[in-house]
Amino acid sequence: MIRLLPIAADNLFDICELTTNPDGLPTPVEGYLCCNGSSIAEACYFPDMVPLGIYADDVPVGFVMYRHRSGESSAMLLRLMIDHRFQHRGYGRQALRLTLDRLRRAGVRQVTLGVDDANRIAKRLYASFGFVFTGTVEKGEQIYRLEWETPVGGPA
Repeated sequence: MIRLLPIAADNLFDICELTTNPDGLPTPVEGYLCCNGSSIAEACYFPDMVPLGIYADDVPVGFVMYRHRSGESSAMLLRLMIDHRFQHRGYGRQALRLTLDRLRRAGVRQVTLGVDDANRIAKRLYASFGFVFTGTVEKGEQIYRLEWETPVGGPA
């Protein structure tokens, strides 16, 4: 079972050690994204960013972070990664579903994200959830958007 857990003192190091690098060594910039430690540091300075560990039962397998200002109906998915040891098990799909559900419960009606054109796996994943390329490219990333007609009420 996949769960999303807040980053705290007891799991910070475990989440920072996760990497998409096949050699298992985290680096400041990996393939298509920056390392989890940089993302978590960024979230310390921007309170509308929400970093979460992705867990399969009690094992940390990935990281997700989004930006959502309380009371706003839009959000941006900033990071989604699954550690190289746990890829191709459906964890990314499950984590994305949980993240989107969480955002809908918070009243979000539109989610955007940026993805590198060469990242075909991510593009397929996002398209399978209904994300559509907007035609906009920012900082080398294609911007995708998902919209819902109505949010699902309740706390995030």
